[in-house]
Amino acid sequence: MLNANMVSTINTLKMKVPNRVFHEWCNTLIQCQSDRSMKNTLTFTVQKFSDQRIIQSELEAIINEPKKEAITMMFLVIGNIPFLYVLNHAWFGTLMFSTP
Repeated sequence: MLNANMVSTINTLKMKVPNRVFHEWCNTLIQCQSDRSMKNTLTFTVQKFSDQRIIQSELEAIINEPKKEAITMMFLVIGNIPFLYVLNHAWFGTLMFSTP
């Protein structure tokens, strides 16, 4: 069902997206419905949202690098056991079947 009341529609949309900057943008948009001189403030809110997205992607890259390195190191440590078997059977037997 369509709703012609813009303020109600924007509020409904605002509640569907859990983002503080989006809520700020929706509130500014509602205020612009009555005062058109405020339309320049929408640009600043959109810029803030864009900056937040850029920072989030940079943080995601910073977090993913150590995770990739840890997985690579685990693969190398576990992958050395079959490699040791191929390289020298006696060393493999000592590694796998003797107590330290």
